[in-house]
Amino acid sequence: MFLVVVLNVFGHLARPSCNFALRILKCLVQCALQNSDSHLADSHKKLLKDFPIDIRSVHKAFDIEPMITIYATCPTCCFTHKPIRTESGIDVYPSRCQYVRYKGQKNCGARITKQTVQNGQSVRSPIRPFAYQSFLAFVAGLTSRPGVEDMLDRAWQGSGKVDMLDVWDASAVRELEGVDCKPFSDGLEGEARLAWCLSIDWFNPYHNKAAGKSASVGSMVMSCLNLPPSIRCKPENLYLNIIPGPREPQTDQINHFQRPLVDDLELCYNEGVWYSKTHRHPDGRRVFSAICTSVSDLPGARKTGGGTGTSSGWISPFFTSQRREDINNIDETVSTWDISKCHVKYLLH
Repeated sequence: MFLVVVLNVFGHLARPSCNFALRILKCLVQCALQNSDSHLADSHKKLLKDFPIDIRSVHKAFDIEPMITIYATCPTCCFTHKPIRTESGIDVYPSRCQYVRYKGQKNCGARITKQTVQNGQSVRSPIRPFAYQSFLAFVAGLTSRPGVEDMLDRAWQGSGKVDMLDVWDASAVRELEGVDCKPFSDGLEGEARLAWCLSIDWFNPYHNKAAGKSASVGSMVMSCLNLPPSIRCKPENLYLNIIPGPREPQTDQINHFQRPLVDDLELCYNEGVWYSKTHRHPDGRRVFSAICTSVSDLPGARKTGGGTGTSSGWISPFFTSQRREDINNIDETVSTWDISKCHVKYLLH
């Protein structure tokens, strides 16, 4: 089973192939345990009965599954409904969307669940599920790996280079303010301060073919800037959430998918999270996190940060023709701006 887990996690072997390998292993074990009369002892029968044939069961046995909460997403307004966990371990969702966009309006009312069978019971399951990975649990796993904490703490020491080859060679990250208006990097002895980069983008899972299917699925990815550039964007070091399709959220609808992450980051930024044990601190340590930069294309940045559209009056020339034609004269151009027309919003965590 361990071999199949390695192929799945490190070799990126797909789930159906892993399940096929587990079934083949079960047949091989059964052939090895059979005696000359093709009979099995009771202990061997129990072993084969408990032998997993689904890679998800193996992940659960090895405790390597991420901590995930399944939200029910409204197909109409994209509002995400958090489930209520019962004592029997079943998630309960409302049958229809409860979102009210403006005060005094009626709720959306669109159907968001369908009837399915779970643990022998008829329950409501989301029609459009949104699987949110716990950011707090991801950081816990990151700090539990050998050698990672040394790299996380070493980032704030600076490179001392004149040429800017990485984000840490600039002053923007080091001047990021904490909740106490002091530099975010100024923490107490033993505290960890993590800087993150957020990237939100959409893609067609059926590939961009003229005659192919058209759908839009989003990715909400964060990379820890404390890690060295050589390993910063490796799959095992990236925090990932998938925004469900089949269409891209419109304007402020992206807020519904960002809300769980913003709630986690608000705690990480204001108070920090105490982890009872990390690899280098067996007695525990407090970890703070903050988003210091965002990497997206213009439509993604507009939705993520609450900015205006790329064709909306005053702001459009700056983000398009200004970058293309007059970027070398930016100081002169800024002095001609009419600040009263500036409505750009910034998101800081």
